[in-house]
Amino acid sequence: AFSLQTTLSDAVTVQGWKINGLPTDDFSVENAVIAFNSKRWPLMIDPQGQATAWIKTMEKENQLVTVKATDTDLIRSVQNAVRFGIPLLIEGLQEEVDPGLEALLLKQTYRSGSSVVIRIGDQNVEYSDSFRLYITTSMPNPDYPPEIATKVCVINFSITLAGLEDQMLIMTVGNERPELQEQKKAIIKQNSDNRRDLQEIEDTILKSLSESEGNLLDDVPLIDALSASKLKSAEIKEQLARAAETEELIDESRQMYRPVATRNLSQLNSTYQYSLSWFMSLFRRTLANADQPDKSLSEATRLERRLATLITDFTSLLYRMVCRSLFVQDTLLFSFHMACKIGVRAGDMDAATLRILLAGSGSIKDARYPNPDEKLFPAIRYPNPDEKLFPAIRWRELDAISEIDGFSGLCAHVMANLTQWKMWLTDINQPVPAPYDERLSAIGRLILIKHLLYVYVSLLPLYLCINTVMLSAIGRLILIKQMLPEKLIDNIRSFIATSLGDEYVSPPNFSLKDVYEDSTKSTPLVFILSAGADPVNSLLAFADQSSKHVDTVSLGRGQGPVAEKLIANARVSGRWVLLANLHLSASWAKNLELICEGFAADPRIHEDFRLWITSMPCKHFPVSVLQNSVKMTAQPPEGIKANVLRAYQAFPPGYVDNSVTGVNSDMYQRLLYSLCLFHAVCIERKRYGALGFNIPYGFTESDLQISQSQLKMFMEEFSDAGGVPYSALRFMTGEINIGGRVTDDLDRRLVMTTLNEFYTPKACIYMSSLSDPSYQYCASGAYKLPSLEEDSGKYLRYLDSGETETYTSVQALYLQRISELPSHDLPDVFGLNDNASIMLARSQSESLLFSALSMQPRTAASGSAAGSSEARIDALCDSILGMLPEAFDEAAVLRKYPPSAAYMECMCTVLYQDVVRFNILTSTLKVTLATLKKALKGLVVMDGDYEDMYRSMLDGLVPKMWSVSIV
Repeated sequence: AFSLQTTLSDAVTVQGWKINGLPTDDFSVENAVIAFNSKRWPLMIDPQGQATAWIKTMEKENQLVTVKATDTDLIRSVQNAVRFGIPLLIEGLQEEVDPGLEALLLKQTYRSGSSVVIRIGDQNVEYSDSFRLYITTSMPNPDYPPEIATKVCVINFSITLAGLEDQMLIMTVGNERPELQEQKKAIIKQNSDNRRDLQEIEDTILKSLSESEGNLLDDVPLIDALSASKLKSAEIKEQLARAAETEELIDESRQMYRPVATRNLSQLNSTYQYSLSWFMSLFRRTLANADQPDKSLSEATRLERRLATLITDFTSLLYRMVCRSLFVQDTLLFSFHMACKIGVRAGDMDAATLRILLAGSGSIKDARYPNPDEKLFPAIRYPNPDEKLFPAIRWRELDAISEIDGFSGLCAHVMANLTQWKMWLTDINQPVPAPYDERLSAIGRLILIKHLLYVYVSLLPLYLCINTVMLSAIGRLILIKQMLPEKLIDNIRSFIATSLGDEYVSPPNFSLKDVYEDSTKSTPLVFILSAGADPVNSLLAFADQSSKHVDTVSLGRGQGPVAEKLIANARVSGRWVLLANLHLSASWAKNLELICEGFAADPRIHEDFRLWITSMPCKHFPVSVLQNSVKMTAQPPEGIKANVLRAYQAFPPGYVDNSVTGVNSDMYQRLLYSLCLFHAVCIERKRYGALGFNIPYGFTESDLQISQSQLKMFMEEFSDAGGVPYSALRFMTGEINIGGRVTDDLDRRLVMTTLNEFYTPKACIYMSSLSDPSYQYCASGAYKLPSLEEDSGKYLRYLDSGETETYTSVQALYLQRISELPSHDLPDVFGLNDNASIMLARSQSESLLFSALSMQPRTAASGSAAGSSEARIDALCDSILGMLPEAFDEAAVLRKYPPSAAYMECMCTVLYQDVVRFNILTSTLKVTLATLKKALKGLVVMDGDYEDMYRSMLDGLVPKMWSVSIV
């Protein structure tokens, strides 16, 4: 079989590259072969920095010169390296190249007298043949324009799964069995030297033969040299054979530790950026801190338990470290991604079945459709037995998945046993009709539920009916996706808990103290902000507790030099620096990258120095800073319970009891609870989309704080009168504090109507017994004021069961009541019904599956007719083009249905507008599909829009270019 590395390189050279730090996987070796054999200078996409480290080690003896693409003296450094023939490495290239390097990139040398020169910048420089240029970029997915891509050889040096696995294996064996790793290194070095000697012997023999004159048998020195070479060659080959046997024995011992490397390598893939050095540092931390097994156990048992401990501890540590830098909505996605990748790698689930869960029936092989048009719209083989129970789109999906294992004959079974399936759909506590209660996998079960249970929705927990031990996780999720998509999120949590453990279902809490302990003087600490979050107060409070002084600067126009001065002083004095709102200072971000890169090499930096950064997600955030920093997200908590709990935990001890005294004290406590609950309702209501607000609004914690201060002020001023100014409170809170952010009139009316249910005299009536129940904010009674009574300085709380609980303060009583609120928000507290919760759950399920699908590798679908994703999309383009109708004659439509001002003929205008939109859509489809076919064949450049179109079609989604065309 053809091999690039054996064709364009030799074993001695490749072995030397590996000794100098080149990853040992075939992909990295082939990248190195291309870099050294290309006629153009290599531009290496190196987000993990492994190519940069390899080049620095390999060219160290040749006095390698390393410069940054942003250095002010870049041109001068390049001129010196070219003049003296020194290898040059340009790091951190962005998507633009200095125009002064154009001649060097094109190798436009020319002869001037007896010298070969090249123009660099504004000078002609003598060109040395020993000069070599390496260019690297840390951007994971750069978009270089053609004028740059055609001048260099772009090589993707991103780490591969095999390369990461090998590196983790080396680290594991080096920690657990260092003698094995040292033997492995020694053998590699010995083999490299022996192969080099053997190559030199062969070269010497060929040279002697080529230089020999006359009869070879009369050339005694040549014969002696050949004899000596033969003996030396035989000796080296014998050493290589013995080394191979030893290496094989060592590899067998090393392979026992491979489960640790294999178990976790697929978890690195994430929508957030993390460096390889950060990932490996977590692995080293696990190796150092993991518990050792009992020495009294046998060696095999100790090894087995040690590996299990390393796997569990590293998975848990990685999850905790990554989750604190993820937004809440992405933590479940990360857990699901981990569980799926680990399951696929371990062989517990099938990758093709997983893709069916994520992408739907479009992932199923299409070889069974003889008609090309049926690849897009396959014919339904079974008639729909009940169109009300099974909408057309659901029945089509069920018909398609009936071809995969575990679902064969499903539609026929539904038709023959319709009564049983209807009974199950109306009461999911019942087992799934046989034989699918035992033969379906977990993913398959979820797919089925998505498509069957579309109209009727049961609110009972779905897991009650999925209790068959024989069902696998993937089949269960597929079944639920197809029949009950609104329950998919809950069952994904159950799937994660079963696969990984309960700790991976909910993101762990973290404190600034924990984050600080994980940082160093050279590691920036980054807060990734979201709307309505401000961690500055928490950071300042933590600094006071730690007896640290924080110098704060809010970045913006002209604040860059101020920040640089603060950092320069603090890194020597050991103070902390807070750079707020980095997203507002795009032009200064590159300067920050250079400053952070200088931390590690600065011996004067104080051990107590810390650099804190806050920023919204933005494209210009320095990649190297983002990858090598300690990241954490700052965002409001999710859910009514969490928001109200955060508000009460922020109150100082005794605040609720003592902040307002007198007649209005009890009423203030009740209205304060109502206000916090109302603010939480406003924040969480936007999750329901258009059902919540016409326009999403970013309500913040400051809205609650100012409303709370006004409530306290009004209650104190009216304490003598013993009344509550409800009108003033409602106006200030609903029209100004909260309503000041609301721009839609109907949304403002909704806010005021909702506030009337919280700022109401009913909430202030003093209730003290079950005969007079506490005020309820919704019909379900899940959200209500606690019933309490003061007795000798203590507070009695009346429970629904008739019992009482005693508390030392009202604040403690309310905190306990808040902890008992529902973990999942009930729709009636928002004034919505159960259908709103169903729509929200379906929306969240679709969003999670779409995000999970976007993280999957872009590989061809299993069993595709042409055997590759490109051929599959090309066939799909032909299929769609063959079905597109001709454009409507717009002039004929106007003549036959002329627009008129008459009310009865107003639809003529609508008809004409739809005809115009339809023609635009069909024209867009024809042009884009034809262009995509040319791009797949390499006839035109595939730009970003067509790359997105290709990926959307591969995933069974509507391309964005088509959706935008009719807006």
